Amino acid sequence: MKQTLTETAYHRIRRDIIECRLAPGSSISEPMLSELLGLGKSGIRAALIRLAHEGLLLPVARQGYVVAPLTLKDARNILDLRIQLEPYAAFLAAGNVKASDFSRVREQFNSGYDLDRVDTLSDFLAANREGRRILGEASGNARLATMIIELVDSLERYLRLGLLTENRSRVFAESHDVLVSLLVAGKKEQAADLSRSQMTASREFIMEALLSQDSIQEAAITSPEQR
Repeated sequence: MKQTLTETAYHRIRRDIIECRLAPGSSISEPMLSELLGLGKSGIRAALIRLAHEGLLLPVARQGYVVAPLTLKDARNILDLRIQLEPYAAFLAAGNVKASDFSRVREQFNSGYDLDRVDTLSDFLAANREGRRILGEASGNARLATMIIELVDSLERYLRLGLLTENRSRVFAESHDVLVSLLVAGKKEQAADLSRSQMTASREFIMEALLSQDSIQEAAITSPEQR
């Protein structure tokens, strides 16, 4: 099905925000994006409203929008929620999935990503999102599934910055395979425990990466104490 101009604008702007081509904290406007993307202002306007509703943009009166900044507090909040929700989803999903449900995710994780190629990281993160979607839906709790995907989407900019500090392909692939085996076997408690361990390790890795990398100021990440 052919995308509308609004959908095209939405996906292109969102991609540029997620991939930090539109830097956190930078100002954008309808005329600027219309010229940059070669799309009409009406489609751009509707896309910006949608992105603001999702929290990726902050409206500024009579000036346009600012790309939502990345903060350590926000990263902590997202990661802490994942630690609470995903183990519960794993507990509920155990016994409700087949290994084949995750075949495409496993294939992409095994292919990994190249630190020098943004497109491979984008594919890798898309596979991660797909795996979380399958997990959430298998839980049988639609609200939980929606919350998990919203958190994954909110975390992507932070995770992207973290994964660019070192290649974590093998870690993702190995931990994914173990979790899937527990889910398929219906081992609820073990699946939940492993998911909790994975989420905790992910939290530590991402926070450490955000605090240590040289681009932390360029990415407009500030600690709550500094604001």
